[in-house]
Amino acid sequence: MVSKYDITDVSMYSEGTHMKNVSLKSGRGKKIDAISKSIERTTDLKTLSDFGTYAINECYIDLTLDKLREIDGDKDLQERYILNRAKFLEKGYTNIFIVKLRTDSRLDELDYEYLTSLLGWTMNDIYVMPTLEFENVSGAERYEIYDEFVTKMLDMKGRMIKISDLNVGVMIPSFYSRRRIANLFGLYEDVEHNFVAVDFNNQRIDSKPSGVTSTVRKYFDDKKEEKTFFYGVNVKPWPKATGLAGDPTDALDVHSIHLSFNATGPTHSNPRRIILSPGWDSLGRAFDPDDYSYHKMSDERIKSVYIDWMESNYRIELSPIFEENATKPSYAYVKRMNFQRANEELAHLSGAIRNSDSDALRNVISRMPEKMRRAI
Repeated sequence: MVSKYDITDVSMYSEGTHMKNVSLKSGRGKKIDAISKSIERTTDLKTLSDFGTYAINECYIDLTLDKLREIDGDKDLQERYILNRAKFLEKGYTNIFIVKLRTDSRLDELDYEYLTSLLGWTMNDIYVMPTLEFENVSGAERYEIYDEFVTKMLDMKGRMIKISDLNVGVMIPSFYSRRRIANLFGLYEDVEHNFVAVDFNNQRIDSKPSGVTSTVRKYFDDKKEEKTFFYGVNVKPWPKATGLAGDPTDALDVHSIHLSFNATGPTHSNPRRIILSPGWDSLGRAFDPDDYSYHKMSDERIKSVYIDWMESNYRIELSPIFEENATKPSYAYVKRMNFQRANEELAHLSGAIRNSDSDALRNVISRMPEKMRRAI
């Protein structure tokens, strides 16, 4: 169940970057000690065999206020709703509930009680403050509503979750501006809050939220606090401008290590995409650790890697000619390969940070996209 988390074993590399690796330990002895991409719904046990032990298992719960009230009090409906949005909750991984609540109004007392009980549920390991999304609220009112929400949630946590030293994860909503960060953190001053989730809302990691990220990092630097864990929520892996048309595109989710992120979660929003006829490029993009980029699947070299990977991992033989495949390649398999290959590379970089391997780290710094460099 939800418990106190500890952050230890801080290793940093600050030569032109903000790379940092830490160990995050939650309840029941669960521990994450490498930078990683999170487990998501397309992941399976085969691709988890080597990397699941140190990857966050993100349970993304996207609710309207009406849906929240519908499942409140109906244990079976709640369980079905949650289990349909996450996998492997009972497999011993570090489960973190990331809750997005869509509302245009303030919550009542029963709403706060239910959200608190949801975050305290037996399968959640770390209490992370939910984020709010508004459709018909703008400007200063959004901040006012969210600040009130945080204050009441923290009060309800103290009343309902009887763990005296329970620390929390701060959520930075996507609408939050850099100038408001100090005020937001002020709401948490009475509770330890070194886990920070930044909601990118399907934006690139080097876009507007990066200014927020640098402000968050300064907040902890001013406190001389190195024991922090930054988590990217709903991160778009590659630049939107190039979409599926350009090739290759920077792997911005992997490059998030330069901004001190210790983990990034999957994309949840459904971006607008060009509708392609069935073929290799309809499968999305594949991460290539050789150049830290995502490539179209029609790239002959990438296609060959994928075909070999499918044979090695699933004993599925594929033809380079898409139409000749009886078992059609799928988007989910490409996502699984990306999870495996990205986490292999991030594990390597985590070890390099731990060992102060300057050659390996300078190599990845030299690949850093210019926009990411400017964000630092």
